[in-house]
Amino acid sequence: MRRKFFADLDQMYVLYYSKFEPMMQKYLNVTVEKILKYLGKSCISIYLIGSFGRGEGALYFENGSVQPIRDFDILVVTTKPISSNIIKAITEEIHERLGLSSPTEATLEEFSIWITYTTINDLLRGTPLLKYYELKIASKHLYGIDVRNIINLELKALSLYNGVLILFTKVYGLLSLYSFSSRTYKRTLNYVYEVLKTYTELSTVFSLLDNSVYRPSFSERCAMFYKVYSVKLPGLFELIPNLGSYILLACARRKLLDHALIDGIDLNSLSIHALETLDRVMSLYMMLGYGIATPLSGFSKSNIITISKVGTVTLAGFFSDYLRKVVGIRCELLAKILGFILLSFYLPISNVKFVIKARKEKIPVKLRLIFSSKNHFTYLTYVGINLLKALAYNYNDKNLMFLKEYFLKEYLSSSYLKKLEENKNSFVEMGVIIKLLTKLLRLADVSIHAKTF
Repeated sequence: MRRKFFADLDQMYVLYYSKFEPMMQKYLNVTVEKILKYLGKSCISIYLIGSFGRGEGALYFENGSVQPIRDFDILVVTTKPISSNIIKAITEEIHERLGLSSPTEATLEEFSIWITYTTINDLLRGTPLLKYYELKIASKHLYGIDVRNIINLELKALSLYNGVLILFTKVYGLLSLYSFSSRTYKRTLNYVYEVLKTYTELSTVFSLLDNSVYRPSFSERCAMFYKVYSVKLPGLFELIPNLGSYILLACARRKLLDHALIDGIDLNSLSIHALETLDRVMSLYMMLGYGIATPLSGFSKSNIITISKVGTVTLAGFFSDYLRKVVGIRCELLAKILGFILLSFYLPISNVKFVIKARKEKIPVKLRLIFSSKNHFTYLTYVGINLLKALAYNYNDKNLMFLKEYFLKEYLSSSYLKKLEENKNSFVEMGVIIKLLTKLLRLADVSIHAKTF
């Protein structure tokens, strides 16, 4: 019965994907045109990566029409570094031409085209990022010289930090789409997709711990995850009941969404299971990948000392992986020591950028954060998962006290806090807190990972 359901779903997906292809080609043609307009001869090649690059991007269908969900991920290979202002200009012009909301302003509920780039030198050095490996084995070549066959990067060389990025950005995605008051249909659609994608991406996270799980397509990867880990780590499926079923179903359903699916979902029950799953997998990943003693009951139950350790050990681990793979340092101990030394310089610089970006967006963060050595991306993710679970379980005054202690007092100026407390409506206050946390989490990600926006 299940096999027939999945087979029928696959047939429907092929049908709707073929209907979408003319629109897809139009979007890609405009994208290539605008990139070349700005970059000219400095552009070596252009690729579509991510789900659509693998031919399994998510679609929404209704009354015979079909629309893409979320985004196209475009990776440009260049001869030289490109300024963030040029990337923004390209992005704005593409979206204006296509009549789409720009990702520089829109939320995740709008379809967008994301542009990132790498220089050919950085790509050929083998930076241990998952997106470069997937560029090599599962992407669509759109323009220029195809350099995929000369990328020197193997699956076993990928940094475990890729898993941290996946898990932490899921917290941001769910938080940005969570509606505390009213939720539009489009927002509900994208929230459901984000939940389904969260389950699906867990197979990718666990494939970094055991490379035998990895397959280019999500469907094969999810199936291998269950096959491998039901034997290797059966306790995982006791820790998170029905995890295998949720992942296999989410992997199949996330590709093709419709009104009937959205209307038939118990959103609160789905949210609770997804958040408990994400929380526990985050904790388990830190234990298995980095040897950090996080509570099995969830990352949200960690104390501040543990959160600080996660923020330093994971990022220093990436620097260590980079030094070994790209720089060529063979001694593992030396690479680890140098990784922590690099971190001691890198974090303060990224924190200065964080404060400047927040102030530019008129968020009244405390100036003393400039001198912080805290990994704000990790810390705000910790606050975020706590907030999401509080909302799913119906928040109370205890949850509000946690947010005031660990978020508001830590990040926002006293004058702004005083103004916020003057509002006696806790419902409105919580709505403001969600928006502020979402914005600061995005800025922390942008600052620490040198993203354009």
